[in-house]
Amino acid sequence: MICADGGAGQAAGRFTIPDAAIVLSAVAGGLLGLLLQPEHDPERVNQAVVDQLTAGMLRILGVPAAEAARLAAGSPADGRL
Repeated sequence: MICADGGAGQAAGRFTIPDAAIVLSAVAGGLLGLLLQPEHDPERVNQAVVDQLTAGMLRILGVPAAEAARLAAGSPADGRL
């Protein structure tokens, strides 16, 4: 599913990733780290942290910073996310 979404994002020009497998590893690592963090320090994981990580992952995929921040925050500028 994720690889198919990544390929669709590339085909649509949304993602500018040179190597999908490497980027998938980076995104999966970030997600895994976030999921494990509450076990070590639950106070550090909040909505702002999740939004920042999401925006960072979108930037890794090649989404421009402003758009990544908007998408991560869930504020549609044109009626869609």
